Amino acid sequence: MKEMAIWGVTTELFVGEEELLLRVVKYQSETIFVSSATGNHGDSKQCGESRMPCDSLNVGVQHIISSSYSQLLVSEETIINGECDVHGVIIRSLESPSTALLHLNSTITNKGSIITSTETVRIERLKIHFGQLFSYSGNSIIHEATGQLSLSFVNISSVSQSENIESIVLNSTLLNIENGILHVDNCSISLLSFIKPPYLLNGDEVSITNVKQEQIESTTNAFEI
Repeated sequence: MKEMAIWGVTTELFVGEEELLLRVVKYQSETIFVSSATGNHGDSKQCGESRMPCDSLNVGVQHIISSSYSQLLVSEETIINGECDVHGVIIRSLESPSTALLHLNSTITNKGSIITSTETVRIERLKIHFGQLFSYSGNSIIHEATGQLSLSFVNISSVSQSENIESIVLNSTLLNIENGILHVDNCSISLLSFIKPPYLLNGDEVSITNVKQEQIESTTNAFEI
C-alpha cells in the first residue's frame, strides 16, 4: 500500500496480491536453472536458483514470464515429463560450450506439443534423447506457432546408439513450423523412426544449414511443406 498526494488530496494505491506476486516472480526469473541431480532442487514454487535448480524443464518454464532477457540453463541433465510452453527465452547448457542433456523416457499425456514456442526462442548446446519407455500421442514434439525459433548445436536421437537397440518410433511430427521463422544450424538427428512426416515446415522463412541425419526412417515423406 502506498500513499500518494494529488492536488492536495491524499489517496491510497493498493497493489493486488496477484500483481505483486507476478512482479516478484519476474524479478527472480530472469534466469532459471534446471537439473535432475537428486536432492538439489525444491518444489515448483521455490526452485530456479543456481543453488536450488528445478527438477525438470516443464517445471522450470512455469517461472518464466515473457522477457527478452530470460534464460533457462540446463545443468548437465534434466528430464521432460510434460508440456513446455516457452516464449522469449534462451534454453541452453549451463556450462557453455559443453552440451547438456534433455531426457524423455516416460509417457506424456499432453495432446498438443511437448515444446511449444512463440515469440523468439533459441535452443542451443543441448542433446534431446528419447528413451525406450517414451510414449506420446500428441501432434508434434517441437511446435512453433508464431515468431522465430532457432536451433543451434542441438542433437536429437534415441538414448543409445548401440546397434543392438532398435531406434525409437515416434507417432508424431518432430518439428512443426506453423507460422514464423525457423533457423537450424549445426544440428544432428539420428536413430529415430517416424510414422508421420518428421518435419512440417509452413513458416515464412526456413533456413537449415549443417544438419546431419543418420538412420532416420519415415513411412511417409520426410517433409511436408
